[in-house]
Amino acid sequence: MSSTAPSGGITDEGVAALRDRIGLTQPHPQPPRFRIPNEDAFRQVAEAYGDDNPLWCDPEYGAATRWGGPIAPPALVGGDTLIGENEVERLDAATAARLKGDPIGGAQAHYSASHREWWQPLAPNTRVTRRNALVGVQDKQSQFARRSVHEWTAEVFAAAGGPVLSAQYRLMIRTDRDKAQATRTKRETAIEPYSEQDMARIDEVYAAEPASRRGGEPRWFEDTEVSKPALIEILRVHKQDLSIHELLQRAYELDPKESAAVFKII
Repeated sequence: MSSTAPSGGITDEGVAALRDRIGLTQPHPQPPRFRIPNEDAFRQVAEAYGDDNPLWCDPEYGAATRWGGPIAPPALVGGDTLIGENEVERLDAATAARLKGDPIGGAQAHYSASHREWWQPLAPNTRVTRRNALVGVQDKQSQFARRSVHEWTAEVFAAAGGPVLSAQYRLMIRTDRDKAQATRTKRETAIEPYSEQDMARIDEVYAAEPASRRGGEPRWFEDTEVSKPALIEILRVHKQDLSIHELLQRAYELDPKESAAVFKII
């Protein structure tokens, strides 16, 4: 089946042509930021998203663990364009023809979700390869745009010569732009900047973090406890999913002051 049929948004023919591409490996258009990541890359990536776990940031700490040295933070092993040289760099003519163009061109794409799996740790100075392909196409009815296509792609990452390290699955939701705009409702967004008091409270939280670091001390499940303020916030956010009976049960398990906060939620 040819994937070069005229595109005009989501059509039955376009969805069929898109499904014809499932399983066809194609090169990622962007080169990896780190071709052979080392301990410095591990630390820089971890610090970029606020993770100071010594397992990826301190080589001496890592040497005393079961891994025998530092390993990469999970966000690095499978992140978009962070690591992984294309395992397939060139396509044969027939495959290139099937992958030419966009069968549902004109349909906008929303990056909706990402799912990851990890199977092996990444050690420093390891060359990594990746294989990229479309793995699923779901044709769905949509309240937002009447019809939508859920387009799943996947990347599999492996150390050169093995083993396989991880996989990332990405969901792009495709909708026809004009139909989505026709059903769109206008919502006002209030922009509320942080006050000086808000910024001071945030600074206090960050300043208190070093004292709460656990380091190499094991954390047992039986010793963990959700803070009561956090529990109240969870109840507030998800109150529509809970029955009044469940909320009342939680309220009576808390201290009087905290119970009052839950009763306000109810």
